[in-house]
Amino acid sequence: MNAVSVMSIIFGIVIILGRAPLVFAPGATLRLIRRIINNKGTLRIVGIFTAVLGVALIAAAWDVRQSAALILYWLGWLLFFAALVELIFTAFVQRIAISIWSMKNSTARILGVFAVIIGAFFIYLGIAVFH
Repeated sequence: MNAVSVMSIIFGIVIILGRAPLVFAPGATLRLIRRIINNKGTLRIVGIFTAVLGVALIAAAWDVRQSAALILYWLGWLLFFAALVELIFTAFVQRIAISIWSMKNSTARILGVFAVIIGAFFIYLGIAVFH
């Protein structure tokens, strides 16, 4: 397995682990997410993790000649810049996140299902496409 394959699988697992609880326990998961969002320090820690994940995706896809690796490359840049915005403008991001995550349980469950499908897609890319 090469670095792109491993990073794609890791990214898919992170997505699934982060959003699958929305499918099974949307109320409790939304409360936890809101608690994380309401604390600026915790939100900054999430931003640091997001920045590291973005840099790892960029580094893994940097010199790969497959066109499908461009997905990870540009997604890495998107994550990195989103993390920078989250770290620099924490209060602004906090207000936006609070309004986004004040959704109903049924909406959160649908979001969780779509996120699990996207996570499975990235795992598929890592196993079948990038190997």
